[in-house]
Order: sequence, then C-alpha cells, then structure tokens
Amino acid sequence: IHQHHAEVAGAVVTLADDGLDGLEKLRAGNFGVVLMDVHMPRMDGIEALGRIRAGEAGRFDIPVIALTADAMSGEGERLLGLGFDEAHPKPIQPAELLYAVGAWCHHAETPARLSA
Repeated sequence: IHQHHAEVAGAVVTLADDGLDGLEKLRAGNFGVVLMDVHMPRMDGIEALGRIRAGEAGRFDIPVIALTADAMSGEGERLLGLGFDEAHPKPIQPAELLYAVGAWCHHAETPARLSA
C-alpha cells in the first residue's frame, strides 16, 4: 500500500524501518491497526508480532495485518496461526488492504491510524 493511498482514504500513517523501529513507535503512539511486513531487517515481522502479543509494545491486542511476498500455498493460514489477524500477499491490492484496515479500525472503534 502506498502511503498516499492511505492518506487519501483518511488514515494517518506512521512508517517504521523494521520490526524494532515499529515496536518503538507502537510504544510511543496510539494506533488502530498495524501493517507488518513479514521479512524485514534487524527484526522480522514474526518476531515483532510475538513481542506485540507479549505486551512489549503497549496494546497487545492491536490488529496486525501481515504483508508477505511468500506465495506458497498455506502461507496465509500459517501466518494466521502465528497470531496475525489477516495476511495479504504481495503485490498488495490497495483497495483490498484499505478495506481491511477500515474494517479493523471500525471494529476497534479507533480512527484509522496506521503503523506500517
């Protein structure tokens, strides 16, 4: 998803360089949903998710949507089993992802503020 698409849709976007940076930003901010790339330097999305769910970044139950380049059959189910709330394969379809973000923010009754 491009930052521009999200902002045009009304979301406030905060970008992180990797999982470690994302955890730091989550601790400091108030977000409605997290978009998490599975493969990142320093700390991958799976480790970052584990730390989020363990409460190391504030709200442990924040919705986290996985973004993955892995096209293997069953990858989405594997990521859901690890604790992600949704999984979207790359290339990302902006309309589908924006719909998912909106649904999770509405579910949590939180304004659309993204950590990506």
